[in-house]
Amino acid sequence: MSGVGKNALLAWQIGDGRGHNQQAADRRGGSAARGVACTVALTRLDHARELSHAASAMHALPPLPYTHDLRMKSGHKPAATYGEFLGDLGFASAAVVDRHVGLWRQMIGSVAPDIVIGEQAPCAVLAARSLHIPVVALGNTYTLPPTSLESLPILLDEYQERIWSEADMCKTINETVAPLGVPPLTRLSEIYHADCRTSGGHSFARSLR
Repeated sequence: MSGVGKNALLAWQIGDGRGHNQQAADRRGGSAARGVACTVALTRLDHARELSHAASAMHALPPLPYTHDLRMKSGHKPAATYGEFLGDLGFASAAVVDRHVGLWRQMIGSVAPDIVIGEQAPCAVLAARSLHIPVVALGNTYTLPPTSLESLPILLDEYQERIWSEADMCKTINETVAPLGVPPLTRLSEIYHADCRTSGGHSFARSLR
């Protein structure tokens, strides 16, 4: 079935920019072929030109705080797991989670998309779920870990130090999203629970039917 008349919100929240924007651009090309209009929301505009030719509208949102430098200055090792990376991005802070899920809820509310497609966009995914909008999560094995993982794995043997508790981060996230109607996370990997999860550009079309 054609997606003509549908509107997608492409969301990107975490990372340096160009590769993530290119992933979104690839999905934009596929959606355009199906007659889907796309609004783009980014937290960094350094490489926004990758999408400017394809977006019906483009918006900027504040980025998450990133405390990697503070970690290193405190004498800790680089992040050992994706969970440690999320901790460095503020997911151990109720204030950070509440603010950024709220910002994405406002963005989604103003755009009123039929679907949200998130590339490294956990707060956008959570916000979409809270608003009962179908959501696709894009990524690879690192940026989109299986939601069945009880804990996120060590990435390199030389970096084993954990300074954040995944259980505490789940509790912090749930304090914000559970009252909004999102089923509580039982493990941190569930932060990317979505109607469709893919590293390819073909399977989200059925969510537009």
